[in-house]
Amino acid sequence: MSKENLNDLEQLVEIEKRQKLALTAALDTQKNRKGLYFAQKINMGSYQGTKRLIPSYVTVQTLGFVSKNILMGSEMPFMRDKIDPKTNRLIIDQDNIDDVMQRAPDWTRQLELTHYLLRSNHKFTSILAVIQPEWINQPESSNWGDDKRALKDAIEFEPLDSSSSIGLLNLENKTIFALDGQHRIMGIKGVQDLASGQLRYKNKNGSEKKGGIIDTDDFLSRFKVSRSILDTILNTETMSIEFVPAVVHGETREDARIRLRNYFTDVNTYAKKIKKGEEAMLDETDGYKIVGRKVGLSHPIFKSNDESAPTRINMTDQSIPKESNWITTLEAITNISENYLSSIDKEGRDHWGPLFKEVKIRPPENEIKKGMKDLEKFFDLMSKIDVFKKLQRGESIKSLREFPEKDSKKKAYEKTKNYSGHLLLRPIGQQILAQAVGVLVSEGGNVEEIFKNIEKIDQNGHFSAHNPSSIFYGVTVNLAGKSMITSLQDPAARYLIYLVTGASAEKQKEIYEEIKLRRADELSPGKWINFQGEKADLEDDDYLNLPKPVGV
Repeated sequence: MSKENLNDLEQLVEIEKRQKLALTAALDTQKNRKGLYFAQKINMGSYQGTKRLIPSYVTVQTLGFVSKNILMGSEMPFMRDKIDPKTNRLIIDQDNIDDVMQRAPDWTRQLELTHYLLRSNHKFTSILAVIQPEWINQPESSNWGDDKRALKDAIEFEPLDSSSSIGLLNLENKTIFALDGQHRIMGIKGVQDLASGQLRYKNKNGSEKKGGIIDTDDFLSRFKVSRSILDTILNTETMSIEFVPAVVHGETREDARIRLRNYFTDVNTYAKKIKKGEEAMLDETDGYKIVGRKVGLSHPIFKSNDESAPTRINMTDQSIPKESNWITTLEAITNISENYLSSIDKEGRDHWGPLFKEVKIRPPENEIKKGMKDLEKFFDLMSKIDVFKKLQRGESIKSLREFPEKDSKKKAYEKTKNYSGHLLLRPIGQQILAQAVGVLVSEGGNVEEIFKNIEKIDQNGHFSAHNPSSIFYGVTVNLAGKSMITSLQDPAARYLIYLVTGASAEKQKEIYEEIKLRRADELSPGKWINFQGEKADLEDDDYLNLPKPVGV
């Protein structure tokens, strides 16, 4: 390269450098103007079927700005009212207010969202917000034309480039509401409340619970974070916000209200809600979910020899279809983990539960490994129960799990399809087992001996809960013997504990009275279905008719 060309190149580099310095100085000057923020203009959607696009603007703000300046979308007057054409006054829209309030944020979630922001690896996505200047709610404003259409956009944007895509957004004296991201704002406001020392337990609607003040230092110490983190989160961390105008030029107030309500309901309606199984799969904080997932997904008891369906776990839903290869769900496995592990070591796992309401922290890895070892042993012993041995030998899941058909002419079930209706091949049965065994171990029982008694209980037919002879008839299976009952896990676990250890005469009477009521025959007032499948008087108080325990 010649000396002359080199000089030209150096001059170009110098010119570019000066241009950048000039641009930096200009931008810094603009940035310091009060109430103005750099923004990127976006065009999406059109006004009433025309080719005129509706603008929105993206800025980056601190979380402190969000906390102080953005209100909940469900509070927005536009969402709840409209202009009465006769009086020209704002009125409540009774037809639509219920729909809006159903999408109001649930303030009971504030603590868990606030705690999430205190974790080092948190991340919130963008917020969709609406800018509403004062004149929007003033029908007599000069910004409304004689035809009641807006003469300007609700957002003031000052372009800084020739294409009008980059500029300054005026947020001075504007009211801002979140259309999407209400719960994110709730968490951020929780951090602000902690910084101000005013965080409180709240009801779902946001009202404060009496005596529910949370001490900031206590809250932070439980999660082992310093007070300085609050200032860092609020004043240093930033997130993107997309602002849409409350009204665009040419809209009536009613046009704008409908457009904003559509935004508000659409982002809530089409947002995919996470399923229980997916929650169990993704949770990296709840110790019981972590242990349940790690052990359940690897344990042989839940593996299948069928290559087309290698797992016996429904990973997402809570149901077990008749034709499926599943015997449990991932949610049930995490419940089993909590039912069992929380009982056998209450003191050691006390901090596995919520420290504040639903707010949990991940247990240390050594505790997770200990929990995995305990749960693996539980599943190892469960796999020795005869019904699980049959599964491993390749017997049909459906024949072992589903209920047999009943001959209407006979009292007993006919094994017309050789179906066993085994309770332990249902998620609720496994959860009952874990709860009962956990309690028995916590009371000093040996887990191997307990399972030997469980096997005897199985041999006595109690896990065929569709049979009246089972103590679980009418408790886990309805009296028709065709559908599951999942709301009585606690009493079912107590009955299983009774079958293992027995009970005092007083407790036996209590169990007997409970079972009679659960087996009450609606078609025959004053009658119940006894353990022989016959109708008996509810006044019968001979508790000695209870099935005999195996461990006594």
